[in-house]
Amino acid sequence: MWAYIYAGAQLVIAVACCWAVLSPRINDGVWGKAALILMLFASLGCIAWAIRWPWEIQRPSALFSVAVAGMSIRCYWLKTWAPSVRRHIKRRIGKCN
Repeated sequence: MWAYIYAGAQLVIAVACCWAVLSPRINDGVWGKAALILMLFASLGCIAWAIRWPWEIQRPSALFSVAVAGMSIRCYWLKTWAPSVRRHIKRRIGKCN
């Protein structure tokens, strides 16, 4: 029974990722869309694995965890370091002109 609850939760995540990829209001760029697509496929793999082999959910969960960790690292980079790196690069390019 818990495998179906797990599969249902993964289905909700897959639908949210699909919506985020197709939504014109979410401007994530190429890397963001690629990360969301990876997370979508990892979630679909978790669903298929949970339905077919409910006693071995750890394998696709590892891929899903890597996808979520990648999204977390990307969000951390965009919020903390990217603005200062962008300003530094713009200053350096401005000196070349």
